[in-house]
Amino acid sequence: MSADSMLNLFVALRSLHIVVAALWLGSTAVLFWFVLPAAGNLASETVARLVRHKHHAFMASIAGTTVLSGVLLFWHLTGFSAAGMTSRPGIVFGIGGALGLAAMIVGGGVIGKSAGQIAALSASNDTRARTADNSADIDRLARRMVGAGRLVIALLLATAILMTLGHYI
Repeated sequence: MSADSMLNLFVALRSLHIVVAALWLGSTAVLFWFVLPAAGNLASETVARLVRHKHHAFMASIAGTTVLSGVLLFWHLTGFSAAGMTSRPGIVFGIGGALGLAAMIVGGGVIGKSAGQIAALSASNDTRARTADNSADIDRLARRMVGAGRLVIALLLATAILMTLGHYI
């Protein structure tokens, strides 16, 4: 592959990475800072509707695309060599990448799982009266989901800051 082709590939991959990362952070922030708080008592129904409309699949796809493109960019920068990964940019991008990966794991493992459980409990509530146990379970899952959402936002903000600084350190 020629040097121009490699440069074009790198620019395209970096652009993709930046766009999907911004979409991931923005979508997560809007959901947890605005949509769910505004939904108030209807938050569990809102989560159930989001699950029915495959919002979790959308979030997983942009998170996965961000992480995968980030790994490829890290490989392009460092070659996964000890010298490349222990350079200042390699360390900063490596820490940022680890935080982004942690955000994806928390997002899928805690938020996605909790949202699915809320949707299942809400669906069972459609067929019978809401019980105290169901309400308590939904409230517990919602608190868990919101706490994890705040953590993901913090991880993604820290990741964005590190990725911004990586080229200048």
